[in-house]
Amino acid sequence: MVDPAGHMRILLVDDTRTARDVYSRLFTANGYQIETAESVQDGLKKLAARAFDIAIIDYFMPQENGDVLCRAIRRDARLAHIAPVILTATYSDEIIRLSLEAGASDCLFKDEPQELLLARIAAMVRSIRVRKTIDLERHHLAQILGSLSEGVYGVDKSKQITFMNPAGLKILGYEQEDEVRGRNPHELFHFAQIDGRPNPAETCFLMQAYELGDELLCWDSVFWMRDGRPLWVECNVVPLFVNGQHQGSVVAFRDISVLREQIDKLNWQAYHDSLTRLPNRRYFTDTLDREFCRLKRSDEASGLIYIDLNHFKAVNDAAGHAAGDQLLIEIGELLSRRIRGADVLARLGGDEFGIILPNVKIDNILDVAEEFRVLIANYSFNYRGRTFRVTGSVGASVMNKHSVSPEQVLSQADTASYTAKRRSDHQVQMYLPIEEGKTGS
Repeated sequence: MVDPAGHMRILLVDDTRTARDVYSRLFTANGYQIETAESVQDGLKKLAARAFDIAIIDYFMPQENGDVLCRAIRRDARLAHIAPVILTATYSDEIIRLSLEAGASDCLFKDEPQELLLARIAAMVRSIRVRKTIDLERHHLAQILGSLSEGVYGVDKSKQITFMNPAGLKILGYEQEDEVRGRNPHELFHFAQIDGRPNPAETCFLMQAYELGDELLCWDSVFWMRDGRPLWVECNVVPLFVNGQHQGSVVAFRDISVLREQIDKLNWQAYHDSLTRLPNRRYFTDTLDREFCRLKRSDEASGLIYIDLNHFKAVNDAAGHAAGDQLLIEIGELLSRRIRGADVLARLGGDEFGIILPNVKIDNILDVAEEFRVLIANYSFNYRGRTFRVTGSVGASVMNKHSVSPEQVLSQADTASYTAKRRSDHQVQMYLPIEEGKTGS
């Protein structure tokens, strides 16, 4: 029977010429490519010189027995693909044991019928072809994974890494796959958040996806590089099922640090003043909206301070816009040092600043506003050898569960500041609702 696939190469090692001739004719007639060697050393030379799939080795030979060649094949990584098979004329449990211990894939017997011997060789060939197909597919997969710019790793049912492609190793700062294979990915690189706070395994979305076989798409997470630096990544987790049973997951990830930096920068620019680097009016009004909603469910009160600088135009006219910009920066720093941790200071535009004072007593708001007025009044602005007097008109209003809207509260503080400016160039004015019988103080 001719092997239908063909091209299977066999090296026959036997010290007897007659045996070499007989088996050469038999294997050639059945579609195998055969070459012969007459000793262990001759066999090693030919194995090193040409590619073979099977080495059929006579056990008893004058100089060295066949098990020596089996061991040599198993020790040499270059020959790992070869299946060594012992051929013997004597059925002996001891020979079979020694042969298998030496690494032989099987034992053939010279006295067994040729049909049986060929059938056993054919079974071995089928196994080799399956292995070759798997190796080829593995090679193709490795080529595909190696060509990807994204990192890819596999996780088995025990949540251990089974492989990681070169891009993944490079992104995380590893050189060899052995450094990550067999490790738990959570313990290795997604154990903490961007600020270093722990990312507990029991609440980690990636760990839950590994455990439950869930799909997770476009999930932003933080991976920690080998050198201890955090890295923003986008992950896609795809579960692997074999015969309906969850066997693990494949995770593709890419470095989005630059993208996150750009997004963070854009977000910062959207909510901050580029000159003073304080929160801007948009951030201030959003915070005011949240505080308004909070107070609707509370008996607390919050204060709102509105500061309008005086003589700002005079500084611009006398020393230029660069001086005015520097003045705004320094006033912003001055006010920042005075506010509490929960307070929110923002530049509202031009020479105007706003401060939200969460959870304060109404009776204290006016005193706090006065402290800010005095703080500015006592400040001397020096620019290129010139000193300028700068003051502030300060308005204050109250926000609580009875307030109509955050916009109204801000308008009230603005109105109070305007009233203070009309009365003097450095006054404090408190806006109180008309229904309380007061319009200011």
